[in-house]
Formats: sequence, structure tokens, C-alpha cells
Amino acid sequence: MLIANEDWEALRLPTPDRLTAKLLTGEPAEVCCHRLEYEEELDIVWFTSPYGVDGVLCSGAPDVATIKSFLIDMARGVEYGPIP
Repeated sequence: MLIANEDWEALRLPTPDRLTAKLLTGEPAEVCCHRLEYEEELDIVWFTSPYGVDGVLCSGAPDVATIKSFLIDMARGVEYGPIP
């Protein structure tokens, strides 16, 4: 219900708008033990999983729709990348 209502505060997650804006400044962010960083030179958003595995969240600048999808996954307990 919290996810459907987009109650990011109750989920203890940043809003998609706030996280997108932060990444666009080039500042990394950590959400549910996943590190995100937008690398403007390569025009990709990297993630580092809780296990130290790097991957690409998306190509291109971060956008609200992609970040919202990521946050929904985090709210559901999804872990990105391989899990040992």
C-alpha cells in the first residue's frame, strides 16, 4: 500500500524527484545499501550492489521514471546484481 501510494517518507526512501536531482549534480547517493552515481562523461548511471558488484542502472542521464522504478524495487527488497 505504501508503494502504491508513493509514500516515500514512510518507506524511508527519497522521492524520485529528489534522488534524480541529486544524481544530476554528480553527487553519489546510497539507497538500501546500493550506491548510485551518474557519470556524465559516459552518460550512464552506475550502481554498486551491497556486495560490491558494479552495474549500469541506465544509459543516459537519470530520469524520474527510471529512478522511481529503482526505488520501487528497493522498497520491495530487490537487490541489484549477482547475490552470493
